[in-house]
Amino acid sequence: MITVKDIQTAVSKLLQDNGYTVFATEVKEGFKKPACFVDVLPLSVELQNANTELVTDTVEIAYFPAIETREDLINTQDNLKHIFLYNSIAIGDRFLSVNEITFDYDKPALIASFNLEYLQETGTSITPMPKMETLSESVVLESHGTSKNTD
Repeated sequence: MITVKDIQTAVSKLLQDNGYTVFATEVKEGFKKPACFVDVLPLSVELQNANTELVTDTVEIAYFPAIETREDLINTQDNLKHIFLYNSIAIGDRFLSVNEITFDYDKPALIASFNLEYLQETGTSITPMPKMETLSESVVLESHGTSKNTD
């Protein structure tokens, strides 16, 4: 079962592996720039059947540049696109794909967000049905159907 923490850890690791410094979302000031903050929130859960659910989580990455330049933000957009859009994200024993990444600018931060959608077990237990003791069967020998042979 994939958790929000698993996703946050995997996204943070990918950013760190690509040279970005990642801080916990609780840090609001006093951090060294450039810096990234990763926030993952459950967006929806849709029951597929008794044992499977379709989960959609949204990932938001806030990038604070060291020096606020348009070129740095464009380069970072391109880097994030290559990190997350063109490659699968390894989370646990699964690989999740990003189909769309959106960018926004909230001075001084660049905000990148995308959704991760995946199937997983619901974790509900199945109540076993009692075994059948006896089987009653009946055989119909005569049939009074309404169809007709047209040959």
